[in-house]
Formats: sequence, structure tokens, C-alpha cells
Amino acid sequence: MLDSALQLISKAMMVIAATLLVLVALLIAADVFGRGLFNAPIIGVAEVVINGLVIIAFLQLPYTVRIGGMLRTELMDMLAPPPIKRFLWLAGYLLGAFLFAILAKAEWGNMVNAFINGEFEGHVTFAVPVFPSRLAIVAGSILAAITYLVMAIPAAVALFTGNEEPLNVLMGQEVEHG
Repeated sequence: MLDSALQLISKAMMVIAATLLVLVALLIAADVFGRGLFNAPIIGVAEVVINGLVIIAFLQLPYTVRIGGMLRTELMDMLAPPPIKRFLWLAGYLLGAFLFAILAKAEWGNMVNAFINGEFEGHVTFAVPVFPSRLAIVAGSILAAITYLVMAIPAAVALFTGNEEPLNVLMGQEVEHG
């Protein structure tokens, strides 16, 4: 049930990120068009793009983790004996969960302060609220950490039982979605 909920949430976040990416691209194109033809740039494009890219990256994060899109060395899979391979998979998932949990914890205070203080980025003529990008960092990191923990369960089963079927199912899901 948790896995199904994570799948639904991560796909929804990915769709939102893709939509935002298209909107950011259109904004950049409109700015370039306005600059080139009318010598009239759109004010605040840089601020919107900077914050938008942070939001896009962290909204994609849980889905990227889920499909196995994070950086890893497949050479170890080919060369390591099965017990070492199973250990490395479990260690990688647990390390990923730990690192993204740390990132979420580290960014939590910044997110709360941005919300409470109404923090903005930009200049007098145009300012972008910082809270949405801080929220995306925290939410994306928390969901990535949870996704890693859910993925660690079949890896732990494979490590402690010697049965690689749960791990193979997980790898099959990664290949299928990737």
C-alpha cells in the first residue's frame, strides 16, 4: 500500500515538474523573443528560472529514485559475488535514505523561516517568494528518503535470506519504469 501511494505521488510530482519545465522554457523563449525583437525583456525571468529549476529538480527526485535513475556503478553488480552484491544494494539504498533525510532536516529550518518571514529573492521591481523552492527541496528529499527505505526492504530480504527474487522484482520495476 505504501509502495502504491509512493508510486502515485512520485508520478504526480513528475508530471508537475514536466509541466513546470515546459512553462519555464516558454518563459525563457518569450524573454529572448522580447529582447530580440522589441528590446523589452521580461522582468524577473532570471529569478523565476532559478527558483523554478530547483522546484523542477526536487519534484522529479522521488520518481528518479524509484526508477533507479540515480548514479550507481553497475560494474560492481557484474564483478561482485552475490552476497557482496546484495550487501551493496542494501547499503546503497540505506545511504540514499540517510543522505536525503539529512538534506530534508538541514533545509527544514530554511523552509520554515522563508514561510514565516515571507522571504523573497530578486530586486525591487520583481521578487519571487523563496518558500516554494524550499518546500520542494524538503518534500522531494523526504519522499526520496522514504522511497529508498521502501526499496531497501526487498534488498534486505535478499541479503538475509539469500533469495534474490525480491531484488530481481525491484530491478525489473526499475528497468520497466526507466
